[in-house]
Amino acid sequence: MNARVRVIDDHERAVVGWWRRGHLSLSTIVIYLQWVRRFRAYCRDQNLVETEQLTRAGVRQFTRFYVGARLKGRQLAESSCSGARNAVHAWACAVRALGTSVPPWHDPQSPAPLPPLLKEFCQFRLTHHGVAKGSLWRDIDTARGFFTLLRQRRRPLERATLADVDAFVQEIAARVSKCTVVSICSSLRIFLRFLQTTGTLPIDLAQGVMAPRFSFTERPPRTLRWEDVKGILRAICRTQTAGRRDFAVLLLLATYGLGAAEALGLRLEDVDWRAGRLRVCRPKTKVAIELPLLPAVAQALTAYLRWERPSAKSTPYIFLRMSMPYEPMSSGALRHRIRYYASRAGVSARVIGAHAFRHAHASRQIDAGANLKVVSEILGHRSCSSTSVYVRVRVEATSRRRPSGAAMTKSFHSPVAGELHGFLQFKRSLGYPYQGAEFTLCEFDRFLVEYAAQHRRWRLDRAARAWLSSKPKRKAVSVSIDAAVLRQFFAYLCPGSNAQAVAEPLWPRLPTESSFVPYFLSEQDILKLLALCAGLSRPPFRATLYRARLLVLYCTGLRFGEALRLRLREVDTRSGVLFVDTFKGRSRWVPFHRSLCHELDRKPS
Repeated sequence: MNARVRVIDDHERAVVGWWRRGHLSLSTIVIYLQWVRRFRAYCRDQNLVETEQLTRAGVRQFTRFYVGARLKGRQLAESSCSGARNAVHAWACAVRALGTSVPPWHDPQSPAPLPPLLKEFCQFRLTHHGVAKGSLWRDIDTARGFFTLLRQRRRPLERATLADVDAFVQEIAARVSKCTVVSICSSLRIFLRFLQTTGTLPIDLAQGVMAPRFSFTERPPRTLRWEDVKGILRAICRTQTAGRRDFAVLLLLATYGLGAAEALGLRLEDVDWRAGRLRVCRPKTKVAIELPLLPAVAQALTAYLRWERPSAKSTPYIFLRMSMPYEPMSSGALRHRIRYYASRAGVSARVIGAHAFRHAHASRQIDAGANLKVVSEILGHRSCSSTSVYVRVRVEATSRRRPSGAAMTKSFHSPVAGELHGFLQFKRSLGYPYQGAEFTLCEFDRFLVEYAAQHRRWRLDRAARAWLSSKPKRKAVSVSIDAAVLRQFFAYLCPGSNAQAVAEPLWPRLPTESSFVPYFLSEQDILKLLALCAGLSRPPFRATLYRARLLVLYCTGLRFGEALRLRLREVDTRSGVLFVDTFKGRSRWVPFHRSLCHELDRKPS
């Protein structure tokens, strides 16, 4: 190094040593030193403090002075400015790393000021809704987009109408996904309610914001086959620049199912080499979890930290950029590297990112028979139902369940059959399954066929009231549910309908809450039932089966359908806990007493 790089003082010697540890080549160091010496001489001649000029603006002044009249207007001037900027920037990074106070390279940029109305809206959200400041960006972007649409239509905000709201939602839906449309519609409702509350809008337009219904089960997470994950890892050349770093990051993603922010947020103190533990902090919940440091991961991290990581003592993060300034690696750079190695491995997918490794890890764990609760804890999910959707463990149940947009198996035959069919299509186009309501409409259709045959001058509103009162022994709550379906059907009908009458009937006032009082079984009643179960003899296992089922219902409080759907893998008699899979939209863990464990172990499998 001394033969090719000649230093003139101890300061240059320390900077050159730091550059060499940062994997800069000798030829680059020689060129950088030439520009740095010119920059230092310029500062001395102009009586400037060198450390104060180590900014982007200071280098700009230096290049203007250096280029001068002899290079002005020539292509060489641009290359000279670029070389001087890179050299002085590298010098500033080294000086800061060696302990000297240096101003920020880029000038601090303040965000663009908000209009007074948006400022008031943000303050309203912070004060009355208690949202975090980081959550306001979606609301602000939605409000700005609505302002832009109104300006294009040359309409003031005070005269906004539902047509403007529909046009804005349609414009958004044409270029973003359904999930994003739902989120933007929620922000738009909040903003419109704020305008109506403050008196800016005379009417409440928030009720007219129609958003599609979205369920996370409609769009399963994108995943990679485990063979493709291994192929991407094999495509990383660890002898090239950044190869060890990229291999260590992707190995963490594939081994532990970490997200990009969790892997890139690892610090040097998060790795406990002696105890063999890895501490990961969840970026959303700020909850820390400890994972075992597996030998393959430890070996990959050791190779990167020993041979490739720049010696940047100012940052505690493990994974850094390979070029100065040595800042933490960004998620965008990680996504770019994943796509690069995927193309080298011949893996083609529509979207490949860090979350594809997370999905692949979770799916592999579930396929291998891992406990769903353990996988949920590793992934950082609060609910096991999130894990069920995340790793597609409900694919089998979803295939048995009728999809929301499936073709109707029942047909209508009444005089308003076309309207009933169109109403169902309209509801399902919004994402509502509407399966229970379909049976209600079919029953109403059958009643309407007989009603129209008996009454020549029939009216739809009278027919609806007659159908609701045709079963006097039904519970009032059940009649109220049927009336709610008919109320939505009448709201759907338009004046141009083929029905003879579309006037909405006077709906009866029905209770919406059930007055049913359940019957409570005493302990003596349970003992009598268990004694009756003991008398069952054919088939031989019937007595044990019925006894175990009654005890599960009595000791855990499960619903009857939940108990019937229990599988052997969902009952852990060692830990005294059973897992209730998604039932009525929720999943949960239910602990039980060890005495029930003995009864379940007696049950023949």
